[in-house]
Amino acid sequence: MAPYWLMFALPVMGALSPISLTSRLRLLAFIIFSFVIVVFVGFRYEVGGDWPNYLAKYTHALDGGFSHIFSERSIGYAFINWISVGLGWGIYGVNTMCAAIFTVGLSTFCWRQPLSWLAWVVSVPYLIIVVAMGYTAQSIAVGFVLLALCWLEKKRYLICIATLLFATLFHKSVIAILPIILVYPIFTFITKTSNKKKLRKTLVWAVPGIVVGAFLLLRYFGSDVFNLVNYYIYRGQWVSGGAYYRLMLSLIPAILLLSYYREFRESFSTELHWVLFAIIIVAFVGLASLSTTMVDRLSIYLMPLQIYVWTRLPLVFENRSVKSLMIFGIVAYHALVLGLWLNYAHHSYSWVPYSSALFN
Repeated sequence: MAPYWLMFALPVMGALSPISLTSRLRLLAFIIFSFVIVVFVGFRYEVGGDWPNYLAKYTHALDGGFSHIFSERSIGYAFINWISVGLGWGIYGVNTMCAAIFTVGLSTFCWRQPLSWLAWVVSVPYLIIVVAMGYTAQSIAVGFVLLALCWLEKKRYLICIATLLFATLFHKSVIAILPIILVYPIFTFITKTSNKKKLRKTLVWAVPGIVVGAFLLLRYFGSDVFNLVNYYIYRGQWVSGGAYYRLMLSLIPAILLLSYYREFRESFSTELHWVLFAIIIVAFVGLASLSTTMVDRLSIYLMPLQIYVWTRLPLVFENRSVKSLMIFGIVAYHALVLGLWLNYAHHSYSWVPYSSALFN
């Protein structure tokens, strides 16, 4: 377990350190820690619950050649396997490329938070250790979702949507996040457009575009949606026993955001999509009874809310001692989460002990 605690301790030192680094040194430290994550995740050996499945996919890529890419559900992940086969990098090349994409998205998102090292602390127990090391293909999609949220904050809506659509090449379930993302720019445009003639003219083009877009998405994702509903809900083929516990990780910050929305809005201009994230997470608690696995997998895309809330909550309060106490409390809470997961999670045996190809 020591390697996992070391990975957690590194950002904790940054979050609790009384020393303030210059922007250049902080960026350098961020880059170094990001590189450590890529190596830690990419060179893992037989770590993660789906390790045999991903190894089988790589073996299939060895025999299938370039044409096999288009027969796979995850075209993007199959393409990465094909690249690694061609370069002779093995499964570690696949995992390292996937880890690099995921880490770029996560580090970019963490860098933009007001307490950036605390953002890493929040990310380590689940997003890095469980998602990046367990759900390799989906972790790439999560990385792109984090980048899309950065574009959304900058109001670069077209790039944001393009990033999400590109993410579907790695895991089609990411399409579920697209409607949430679209609500904000549509709502902003309608409420802030005072010229009614311009608004009507835009809607004349937008409505048919939305209809055509919805039709194309249905054609592309329709069978996958049907299969997910069929297997996850009607057949109940997969059950995630720890779904409720993992959902709690997002539920607590979701409730805090809804409770302190006024303060968040005044201090950080919190936008509508974060409120929607929080509401959906609360709704997922009830929906989990229909399919724990479906809720478990989709809630991964809502986990950026954890980073958003925990890195801002201490700053809502003006008292400096309260801020410091809350930061320490958030660190202690996530240390508890990591400790409980490593020792008591149903599938933690697939992660413990950690093993790396660099030291075998």
